[in-house]
Amino acid sequence: MKRLVVIVDSLRLDHYDYMPATQDRFGESHDRAFAVATATAGAFPQMMSGRYDAQHDVGDTDTWMHEIDDPTCFITTNRLVSERYGYDDGVTHFSSPISRGDESVKDRIAERVPQGTVYEVLAKAWSFWQKATSDTEKSFRTAESVIKEFRDWKQDKQDWCAVLHLMEPHHPYDPENIDHSRAEAQAISRDAIATETPSRPNDVRELYKHEVKEVDAQLEELWDIIDDETQVIFTADHGEMLGEDGIWGHPGQTFHPSILRIPWVTQNVELKGDVVSFIDIPAFLLRQDWREARLEREVAYASMGEMKCIFDKDWMVTEDDTFRLSDGDKSRADELRSRLERFDPSGISKQSGTREDLRALGYLDG
Repeated sequence: MKRLVVIVDSLRLDHYDYMPATQDRFGESHDRAFAVATATAGAFPQMMSGRYDAQHDVGDTDTWMHEIDDPTCFITTNRLVSERYGYDDGVTHFSSPISRGDESVKDRIAERVPQGTVYEVLAKAWSFWQKATSDTEKSFRTAESVIKEFRDWKQDKQDWCAVLHLMEPHHPYDPENIDHSRAEAQAISRDAIATETPSRPNDVRELYKHEVKEVDAQLEELWDIIDDETQVIFTADHGEMLGEDGIWGHPGQTFHPSILRIPWVTQNVELKGDVVSFIDIPAFLLRQDWREARLEREVAYASMGEMKCIFDKDWMVTEDDTFRLSDGDKSRADELRSRLERFDPSGISKQSGTREDLRALGYLDG
């Protein structure tokens, strides 16, 4: 059996409309697919372990990769999903920014220089030099490069299971073939993350849209090498805020449909329930319920830190807010809130991870 999971980091459900190559292959997205967390640090541990109460380090927890008899491949472009946290456990071929040494000069400064005045001076000098030259590095490894590595790995294999985790369109946004230089594009998007009132909000939204279009164009090559018999799940670990309620990016403690509703398109995967969750990926690959991953469900949960949320096909309910997703009975929302009170969140926060990794992803200053 051939099984492929493609996870696009920070992809909003509504921006799946800007992915014609993927739509041509798989059609429209399921419109009630939900993330389990507002950031990668919370999403991946729960999905890989099949447990809502997963810990950030998955090394001591058997992941569903151990259930796969075929050769396995896991290529990630996010430092928070690396061998540092146990994600290589049970994987035949594992590839991350850490294992590949894909660290920028600024990352290498962070590794070698203790935090303090010297580090701050060197880091700021490097950032200033990037802005003053045309040699600004791409924020993350490209989808094209990931696809090539995957193609080379699978070429001599008949059956396999692979997970490809792509960072486009994660901020800072720096797509190719735009009117801005890469340094300028990164500065525009970082300005939005740092303030509720960015100076160029429309430019930020356009940069994000171009990132989505760019990753879709690169994915066309992947779809060309995947046959019609392959089981495919294409989704995101979470979405992104683009100015709704004055919020940008995906703050860890913000629950909003723009962050928690995700695209979900498949090939050779049977969907039975009205709702599907990111945590359900292993159930569909293994073709059976596995721990808290389900082939069919009517409600789904999300958590970040001590915050928690529940969904069904009509409602998204947090401890403080209620979002109507369609014309549902209000009494159902009250019932969901009652169920939410009995749900124990994972406790993982957006700050779960080493300072080095969080800084490299823009979650810490410096």
